[in-house]
Amino acid sequence: MVGTLSQSCGEVNGAKRTIADTESFFTADVAGEPIIVVRDKEGALRAFSNVCRHRAGPIALGSGCKNVLRCQYHGWTYTLDGRLIGTPDVEGVEFFDRSAMGMVPLRCETWEQFIL
Repeated sequence: MVGTLSQSCGEVNGAKRTIADTESFFTADVAGEPIIVVRDKEGALRAFSNVCRHRAGPIALGSGCKNVLRCQYHGWTYTLDGRLIGTPDVEGVEFFDRSAMGMVPLRCETWEQFIL
């Protein structure tokens, strides 16, 4: 278990948000591996490895409400469905394929209020 559907994800305009709300996320560790659980714009709940594909820094810290996630190290930007959309300092690199460098998906299930 990594959390519950009532897992806090901060506030937006003074209203408390949880992972049940769209465009929210929280981070956790599973057996020493950093993960990120997100709820995308369409309401899909997903889990990913919380390790940037560029330099292995964390993609996100803590929890929050965002429509994209940006690695703090070099600013690689990912959508909440895991696609890589922004790569500063990589523009013009020959044979670089963004579509192959998205966040690594993990199995994510719910049971009752629990996120597994």
